[in-house]
Amino acid sequence: MFSERIAVDQEVYYFEPQIGWSRGKINKIKGNNISVLSKVGEKVKIVPSEHIHGYIPEAYDADNTNLFNVRDLHVSTLLFCIKERFEEKKQQYSLMGEMLLSVNPFQVMQFNSNQERRKYMNEPDFNKLPPHIWQIAHKAYNSIMKLGLSNQSIVISGESGSGKTENTKSLISYLGQLSHASSDTAQQRSIADRIDDCLMWSNPVLESFGNARTVRNDNSSRFGKYIKLYFDPSSGILVGGEIVTYLLEKSRIIVQSEGERNYHVFYEMLADLSISEKQSLGGLKNAKDYSCLNGGQVFTRRGVDGNTLNDSEEFMRVRRGMKNIGIPDHVVNSIYRVLAAILFMMEITFEMDDNDKAYISNEKVFIKSCTLLKIDAGLLSNCFLIKTKSSLVTIYSSKVEAEFSRNAFCKGLYVGLFDWIVEFINRSIKPDENLTNLKYIGLLDIFGFENFDKNSFEQLCINFANETLQAHYNKDTFINDEEECEREGVVLHKVVFPDNSECIKLFTKPPNGIFPAINEQSNLKGGTSGHFTSNLWRYWKDKSPYFVVPKSTISNQFGIKHYASFVNYDTEGWTEKNSDPIKDTMYEALLSSKDEFISKLLTNAQARASRKMTIATRFQSQLNDLRINLESTETRFIRCIKPNMQARSDIMENFLVSSQLESSGVLQTIALKRQGYPVRLYLENFSRYFFLIMPRKTVKTFKSKNYSQACSELLNYYERIYGWKRPNFVLGKTKVFLKGEIWSDLDRLVVRRRSQLVKQCKRYLSRWVKEYQERKRSEQAKRIAKLKCLREEREAKGALCAHGLPGERIMWVEDIANLFPLMDMSILMDIAAEADSYERALAMVSNIHEQCVDKREMSTFINLMMSARVCPNVVKSFLESDINSIASICRITVRELKSYGCSNIEVAALTKKIMEKELKLDCLEKLSYAIGTHEEYEAAEALREMEGRLLQQDFEMKVAALVEIGFSEEDVRLVLAHYDGKVERAVTRLLSGINRKKIQQHVRKHNKYTTADPNVQHLIAMGAPKRDVKAALRTMNGDINEVAKVLFGLTCVP
Repeated sequence: MFSERIAVDQEVYYFEPQIGWSRGKINKIKGNNISVLSKVGEKVKIVPSEHIHGYIPEAYDADNTNLFNVRDLHVSTLLFCIKERFEEKKQQYSLMGEMLLSVNPFQVMQFNSNQERRKYMNEPDFNKLPPHIWQIAHKAYNSIMKLGLSNQSIVISGESGSGKTENTKSLISYLGQLSHASSDTAQQRSIADRIDDCLMWSNPVLESFGNARTVRNDNSSRFGKYIKLYFDPSSGILVGGEIVTYLLEKSRIIVQSEGERNYHVFYEMLADLSISEKQSLGGLKNAKDYSCLNGGQVFTRRGVDGNTLNDSEEFMRVRRGMKNIGIPDHVVNSIYRVLAAILFMMEITFEMDDNDKAYISNEKVFIKSCTLLKIDAGLLSNCFLIKTKSSLVTIYSSKVEAEFSRNAFCKGLYVGLFDWIVEFINRSIKPDENLTNLKYIGLLDIFGFENFDKNSFEQLCINFANETLQAHYNKDTFINDEEECEREGVVLHKVVFPDNSECIKLFTKPPNGIFPAINEQSNLKGGTSGHFTSNLWRYWKDKSPYFVVPKSTISNQFGIKHYASFVNYDTEGWTEKNSDPIKDTMYEALLSSKDEFISKLLTNAQARASRKMTIATRFQSQLNDLRINLESTETRFIRCIKPNMQARSDIMENFLVSSQLESSGVLQTIALKRQGYPVRLYLENFSRYFFLIMPRKTVKTFKSKNYSQACSELLNYYERIYGWKRPNFVLGKTKVFLKGEIWSDLDRLVVRRRSQLVKQCKRYLSRWVKEYQERKRSEQAKRIAKLKCLREEREAKGALCAHGLPGERIMWVEDIANLFPLMDMSILMDIAAEADSYERALAMVSNIHEQCVDKREMSTFINLMMSARVCPNVVKSFLESDINSIASICRITVRELKSYGCSNIEVAALTKKIMEKELKLDCLEKLSYAIGTHEEYEAAEALREMEGRLLQQDFEMKVAALVEIGFSEEDVRLVLAHYDGKVERAVTRLLSGINRKKIQQHVRKHNKYTTADPNVQHLIAMGAPKRDVKAALRTMNGDINEVAKVLFGLTCVP
């Protein structure tokens, strides 16, 4: 009993039905009844003691952004903390460890501006900024780009009107800009910008066609969507996307409840089209004039800021959106005609003749619809007026049946149009690359939990989707947590959470679950919604605590105790809603349309295949695919809260918000994460991440690959420094489990250490750049001096050789000598004497120079083998026989080529390549032997060898300097090799951290000869370009000595 620990004049929280938790002071205690004086209005309330909770003045700090720090873990305390943050502090976001709580502000907030966004993109330490959904997006991006973790999902959940759609749009925009900031080239930026623009402009189009005003939300998504954003893991660039949609609400096309609208696009189109455009579409009128638009008797809607939106201006955005995502103008016109045709079609009235056959009483309206769709009127009218037809008998439709067929056709037409738009967007943003080589971040924005005065089949499906998501949340947060702790040998106190698995069985368990039962009745010839309801009553009445039979025997109702709240369902017309009643004759009529776009709306294979399934079956299948998708990713959660029903920015309704907090498991999440260890990393990953702040002793442990001991030493060392409260970490079998604050403390140290290293590296880099520039200047001066001497000698020879040559040809020699400074002067003189024009002389010298290089350098021989795709074993046989130049391969016959192992295809390819080379040979072959032996060439070769030695010394100097700063030698060599010795880029990568898992995946993908290979690193250190090293190693089957011959002319690697 609470009365034993409460007293008169004590401040408490008290709960009232329909009002929620409030604050007051105890006025009188009489048994189990407590008299409370409310703090607001000073009214006396009588409440039972179990609805009293003690008020603790310092239980929370509204300025503290993390709800984990609420000291009194009760829904009333949590509610008032969030309420104060929202109403007084004007804060939309609060943290719950890694999860984010977002309260819909119903206004544009300053901290969501582009200027604020740049702060979050540029700040590496998230703890320095207030919580935001952008941090969730940034962490997901870092997980796949920097940490090399699995694909990511962000689940944005909450009831209708809680701000899910706006949060999703903000996340897409942030990830697009983050990708743009990561791009290095104009081409990468172009790709990222194109995808980002297409996704941005698809938003107004999808909202217009898929959102509508409901009694709870003026911009309610009437479909669910899972948006995948694909990124190139090597560059971080957004390269594509994909949108998967779920369960568009078809019945809204036909009828709306009071206070609701049809889909936005109808009202927006009628508001914006000009008089001439309306005339071209059959003479369209205003929204109030159409029965499928005026059912709810509301024709406006409010925007994010609570002000009434201008439908005409909204449609201008839709038009721009369709243009910017690439929908052609003639297709846009066809879309307008489909929408207009639906409006006119729903105005058709049916009457009964004397033979009880339905007929169309206002044919002019029907003709307008057929004209817009470009369909023969007789063909389409038969779809409505004839129920079935065979060679023997024709059965005509009644008035009700004709209306039902007409409604089914209009619904199918609109769903086909919506699906086409989604498919077009997907084609526009589909990545060019193989999806297996990409990583993705998935954003799930699905319809929120719904509970209206009248709840039908659509609400059942929507609420089942939310039950499924809640089950995934429970599994990800609670069940997986328990299983992981058991596997790792970590003991935690068990947390009781709102498990909804039995409620899901109520929906899915065959043969009497709700979905199997409705499918059975839908597939039976005489199945009815009444039979479906009575079957549910009979089977589930006393078997499930979640199923509620109405007190008064109403034949078409039942109730379900959902995780969020109790919902009463009206089953009238459910069997019809669950089936797809579009007849084959309707498909054939649409296929006959003379408009190519309209004729294909319902004829794709997917539409035909899905037609065979009921709505319940198809929806279950989609949700199962979604569940599998989510479970294969690392999931992050954003819980959206709707603060009030009036869309006001200044109040929070206690009952509404507290029920959302309780139903979504927020309290249990805080309890679990507070007593547990929310941060969990593999021992090796953890120790590598914090390598920069390891004590010296621990570095030795880490290098011996005793990662468990290294983690223990590191954490114990900093525990002594910081005085963390115990228990603060646990070492499992393969993972380390940490409190959130422990990670934050260590992460701040890493950020600070990296900042210090940047300063040290800047000093080092500036010194290194100066030394390098001076060395290059000195070597260049020596090279110039050497070439000057050679040039003077050549000019002296030229003076002797010029005797007898005309002055014009001497000028040729001088010009060509400037282009080819290493070419022997006597050869130039011979060419000038024999050539009949300057152009011919220049071509002859160019070809001789190329032939010289071809015959001299083995790398050209290897390139020839690679271009002809000769087997590496055959190339090795050539090299073993000293066949290592194009000149030597030219002397071999076809039979000899085959004796070395060449196939017919390889012989043909080699012959073709060699012929291409021979065509370039000059008629002065007799002079070519002298080219490669001249002293000028030998001098140039000596200079090149000297530069190679300097490059190797330079590489080792960089390694030593970076190791001295504090980076591990293994990481330094890997990164320097990866960036071809470019120290600036290497330092940037070292500071941001080495992704070992990503490297291993890259090695597995490319088999071998990556920069993680020590042989590759060694050859790059010797001065060879990374690309040449990899190509040579693959050609030589990894024989490093043969590669050294090719790249450096060495017999073995030093």
